[in-house]
Amino acid sequence: MVKKSPLFYYSLFYISGIYIGNNISCQTELFFYLSLTTLVISLYLFYLTYSTKSFKLDIYLKSFIFLTFFFSGIFNMGSSPYAKKNLVSTLLRNKQIEELKLTVKTSPKIGQNSSSIECHAIDYNENIILYSKKKIDSINLGDIITINYSPIEISNRDKNFNYKEYQAKRRYFTYGFLNESDLKRVQAKGKSIIFIIRLKRDRLIQRVRYIYDGSEWCDILIALVSGEKSYLEDKTKEIYKASGAIHLMAVSGLHIGFIYYFTLNILAFMGKGRVMKYLKALLLILSIWFYCAFSGFSPSSIRASIMISILTISELFSGRYISLNALCASALIIIVVQPQSLFNIGFQLSYVALLSIIVINPFFRVTISNNRVIQYCWNIITISISCQIGTSLITINNFGYFPLYFMVSNLILMPLTAVVLYSFSAITLLGFSGVAVNFLTQIIKTTIDVMYKTALKIESLPFSIIYIKKSITTEILAYSIVVSLISIILYSSRKKSLQSRSNE
Repeated sequence: MVKKSPLFYYSLFYISGIYIGNNISCQTELFFYLSLTTLVISLYLFYLTYSTKSFKLDIYLKSFIFLTFFFSGIFNMGSSPYAKKNLVSTLLRNKQIEELKLTVKTSPKIGQNSSSIECHAIDYNENIILYSKKKIDSINLGDIITINYSPIEISNRDKNFNYKEYQAKRRYFTYGFLNESDLKRVQAKGKSIIFIIRLKRDRLIQRVRYIYDGSEWCDILIALVSGEKSYLEDKTKEIYKASGAIHLMAVSGLHIGFIYYFTLNILAFMGKGRVMKYLKALLLILSIWFYCAFSGFSPSSIRASIMISILTISELFSGRYISLNALCASALIIIVVQPQSLFNIGFQLSYVALLSIIVINPFFRVTISNNRVIQYCWNIITISISCQIGTSLITINNFGYFPLYFMVSNLILMPLTAVVLYSFSAITLLGFSGVAVNFLTQIIKTTIDVMYKTALKIESLPFSIIYIKKSITTEILAYSIVVSLISIILYSSRKKSLQSRSNE
């Protein structure tokens, strides 16, 4: 497996560099020059290896390439504002900031008793959250505003989850209250493509909420199809969390895979001609990236979109696809651009889950029945177990809980999630109007009602959620399971390599 996935080692060294770069407090310019030096040496060794046809230098070439990735990771993370040494608030030093200039990062989130909005303090390079007891309707995504701001330090809300640390990693250190009488809007010179995409996404979500009157089932629909959970009631979140189905509300490879097969079936009429194959591949890639944009470019959706894009392109040109290599390629692309993503819990869960499926699930991959329904249920069970083995200790370490009946909820709710996604995709294509849309809306409403009642029933079962106190033991176990997964990959790869040599 690893032999066919060279990016596995490169990503491993780069990730190691990011971890070290996050924890060193010294200046990191030295590692830039070290990575540049090892890169030059690698290029020279590459030239010598292939000009002299002597592959004895190959081990030295690989070593210097690994060092290049390692030093690059240290420099990239060490010079980032998200490195641990830089996670200090400048705003907290001041009790009152006059004319604080902000860029609005999100559309206003309207809650039951208040509304909130996330902003970026331009002159301080940190993010803040503004709350208001009124509905915030005078500010839009991408606006540049100025306010009088009294910073309040973010504190922990739940003893089982370090909310303060989680927000600090995103450079959110403070929050405040918005007084709209002090608000001044500054006309923005221009908006980036990311802002435009997010604005379109938020407008589509608001349109959906307007069409369906912002009902609770509509908010669950939005969470299932876009990953936007801010409109959900806390009770609903707790029910899905206790049932082990909260991951269905975070757009991941499951959702991207559903969209991929939905689009693939729609485009089946295009045939298998050369031109049509290229056009079909282009439309497939565009559809999954459109959906990735609709999900707000979450780490899990980006990972899945990159992987399926690689799948589509590789099948188009070579007919081969190596999942571990694609997984490492997507990880490298994300953490090179945003090295802080490595410390995002969603990023970690997403990659460990898929790594668990790649490594552990083959041990369960057996045909237990010729009946397609029974075999389908068995596949869902084995995938759920594989995912949970990899992600449970990370979940316990960060959130302090374990959903006992996760397998039951996945077996029932995953297929129903597909029904919701397919129906909503069809409604979007039909433009939210027509007799067919009314029929599909009823299907979605009924399906979400069944999902909610199922999750509620599972949540009411004894010991549905087990709370485990965070300790040094759980941290060691969390890291141990990741090391074990890597060890299994290396061992299985070496075993297959030895077997192939013996057969020769």
